Amino acid sequence: MTATDSVAIHVVAAAPVVLSSPRFLPPAHFQFNYTANAGLNYIVQRSDDLSGSNWTTLGTNQAGGSPVTFDDTNATGNPAFYRVGRLPNP
Repeated sequence: MTATDSVAIHVVAAAPVVLSSPRFLPPAHFQFNYTANAGLNYIVQRSDDLSGSNWTTLGTNQAGGSPVTFDDTNATGNPAFYRVGRLPNP
């Protein structure tokens, strides 16, 4: 005896991550928004320069919607670069 079942698979293409609305809030907060897909996991990193590979992870989260507002509460006022990436989902 054999059986056959069918399964529907829906592939959703994740939207590209776009950073927007950067703002410095004295004394030491730097905020920005980024686009995200609800349910996907993201990582936010900061570096003092773009020439090296010294990126510090500031946080990870699972997006509840879009946009997501990130708040770096330790912004020193010195120039810094930020990047946001998608993490693999479990």
